[in-house]
Amino acid sequence: MLNSKFKLLVCLITTFSLLASPAAIHAQPQAIVTVNTTVQACLLDIVVRPEARVPAINNWGSTVDITILRNDNTTLATFTLITNNQGLGTYDFCANSIFPTPGTYKFYAKGFSHLRKRFLGVNTFNAYHDLVNLTGASNFLVAGEVSNVFDNKINSLDMSYVINKSGSGDIKADLNLDGIVNSLDTTILQNNYFKTGDPIP
Repeated sequence: MLNSKFKLLVCLITTFSLLASPAAIHAQPQAIVTVNTTVQACLLDIVVRPEARVPAINNWGSTVDITILRNDNTTLATFTLITNNQGLGTYDFCANSIFPTPGTYKFYAKGFSHLRKRFLGVNTFNAYHDLVNLTGASNFLVAGEVSNVFDNKINSLDMSYVINKSGSGDIKADLNLDGIVNSLDTTILQNNYFKTGDPIP
């Protein structure tokens, strides 16, 4: 009788060992787990181009005021961007406690000597570090808004400012950024006379 019990015990231990072995465990069906993650958009490269710069290559640097609106015209962010000679600047939203989500936005850009320009339907914030290129054949920031009174119009106030700065190196009146305010700058302003910029809703 003892022998039978011993044989039964050995049989049970063997069976348990087989079931608990790695081979037996791996032979069981494995559950499929799907994990969805969202990458928070933080850094945005923005490229803008002021018009009439001389030389046209590597002379696009500016100080640009940027306003970004959602489709319902509520403001996502307003900030000043310093762009390099390629016209590119980077803004860190997360460092400023702004956490944008992927989507379509309205961008408004105004250079320090330029009218405000609107860019509609800009799809962005699709990655941690994204790029918005606001350049193109007709996307230059219109030069000539230089007076101390910003009215988003190019008029006699701006012409007076440029004429009064003639012969100087005033960076605001030097529209083509060649180092001196002269007839080239007044010509640029004359060509844009009576133009107006885009208003922010």
